[in-house]
Amino acid sequence: MGEIDRRRQLAALVHSVGKYISRTARNIGAAPISAPLLRMLIKDLYHLDGEHTASAVFARLAAPIEAQKPDRWIDRCRVLLRKIDEIEPAVRRGDDDAVHLAATMAIEIDTLLRSAFEESGVRVNPGQKTQSPHRR
Repeated sequence: MGEIDRRRQLAALVHSVGKYISRTARNIGAAPISAPLLRMLIKDLYHLDGEHTASAVFARLAAPIEAQKPDRWIDRCRVLLRKIDEIEPAVRRGDDDAVHLAATMAIEIDTLLRSAFEESGVRVNPGQKTQSPHRR
């Protein structure tokens, strides 16, 4: 995999994992979570693509990147996703502590993925930096 392919894979992770697991998480405040917001968070974390957990989607999309060059951000995301999976029953029950912990970890994963993408900085044409398909 070349550097441009790596950047495309990173963009896919940002879009398919980071963006979607953090979209509801960013809307969770200090108050107890509402039922509709909880349903959205559960879908984002545990049915990301309609049937797979965010950790499964991450594992599939990160595999080619990791095969080329293992990186600490991949390990950190994997640890956070494992913790999100471990607290799934409590999140599904709407346990405030678990919900807030899962939301915090989801936002951290998105931040890690976006940072990895930005740091890749592959230039497609001389003097032209590639742009993320998703702006913050």
